[in-house]
Amino acid sequence: MRTVADLLLMFRATAVEATALLGWLLARGHPKVGVSGYSMGGSIAAYAAALFPLPVAVIPLAVADSAAPVFTEGVLSGVPDWDALGKPLGGSTEAARKRLAEVLAAVSTTALPPLAQPRRAILMAARQDGFVPAASTLRLLRHWRGAELRYLRGGHLSAFVTERGAIVQAILEAFSRVEPLQ
Repeated sequence: MRTVADLLLMFRATAVEATALLGWLLARGHPKVGVSGYSMGGSIAAYAAALFPLPVAVIPLAVADSAAPVFTEGVLSGVPDWDALGKPLGGSTEAARKRLAEVLAAVSTTALPPLAQPRRAILMAARQDGFVPAASTLRLLRHWRGAELRYLRGGHLSAFVTERGAIVQAILEAFSRVEPLQ
């Protein structure tokens, strides 16, 4: 992506598309639906679940409450061109970092109302995640009071590869908590 606006538009469009797919599945008679994803996909899944008006299973993996901490605190904080982001504002790298965090907060899941039935949410975090700061996942957990948090061994990428069984188990359990719509 070339701009911050591209990132925000892609995130929002993907979440809206996910909610459309959830509705489409329900309309076609699927009694239980849910959404999951890993890393940015997990954040989009969480956002989509918060946008969707009906109960769904939601299993966001390696999830941040928004892209802000990922690009301003984590390993990816070296990716943005801070000089380019700071120059239009006439400020420093820290001013650019703060402004980027404010802009990315526009698509924070915690800016949406909490889930009506958070018991259907199982968040998963990697214990040694260098990309997603733990505080970001905990902010989402506090916002979704009643959701569950499970930890995976390893880092951001290794957890996905080595903890497949735990991930599948969480998905199955989250779906078991959804009552079929009549």
